[in-house]
Amino acid sequence: MNDHPPLPPEKPSVMAAKLVAGAAAAAVEAAEPRSPEPLRILITRRTNRDGLRDAQYMLASMGYLEPQNFDGTFGTLTARAIKAFQEANDMPQTGAFTDDVEKKIYAAAGKDMPPQGHLFVRQKFASVLDAPVTFRNPDEPLGTHVFTVMHFEQGATEAQWMGINLKDGEDSTAVLDRIEIPDELRRNLSERLTPGSSMIVADTAINSATLPKGADFLVWDTSKPAKVERASVSPARSRSGGQPRGAALRRPIRGAQSGAIPGRSRLLHPL
Repeated sequence: MNDHPPLPPEKPSVMAAKLVAGAAAAAVEAAEPRSPEPLRILITRRTNRDGLRDAQYMLASMGYLEPQNFDGTFGTLTARAIKAFQEANDMPQTGAFTDDVEKKIYAAAGKDMPPQGHLFVRQKFASVLDAPVTFRNPDEPLGTHVFTVMHFEQGATEAQWMGINLKDGEDSTAVLDRIEIPDELRRNLSERLTPGSSMIVADTAINSATLPKGADFLVWDTSKPAKVERASVSPARSRSGGQPRGAALRRPIRGAQSGAIPGRSRLLHPL
């Protein structure tokens, strides 16, 4: 018997509704023990550093760099690798990582250029996974939004998310509607999600690669008052009957705002 809610349609009206658990995710949960620690999720725009990191992995796969855990830092070895790649592909040997070089690396590796968005997931100050995501109308600003799932009891079928809009006029519902997460990724997230997990959507953010140990993500915003919305979610029950492992964010309920939160609209400390 599958205790998880059914999967949503192929193109649901709200991105976060895609985090509903499915049968495939239940099988993953049964095979892999999940940590009860909350997830820290960041959805933001890809940076040059993200692009360089992916290029480093592809250069390594083609033999231009020694395989390792790359972080997007540009150094002497990367410059040499790019020069060697440029020489092999009849390009000027500058050693610089430009848009043309990036496109050529993707083409040589037989891959398509990635979308503009990226999703990072951390747990206990350690990276869990990261993957590209697609933004509808990518040239429009995302704004800055923070969602936190509240506590849900064992066996609960409903939970509450608290959403904070960090600028007047920003619509969390609309921004969630613009983010498309691949099915496999959102199933994975749904099964890993626990009470206290949080999700940040922001145009400008720093992931852990450039932060000190003990930090996850850092987000900037203006001094505007924050607004609070609540959203209804459906946590996915554990097949063993234990603590629910997943919760799917539904559309935030309009009119459920509880006013400004003083001080929360300035620099957000690492979650």
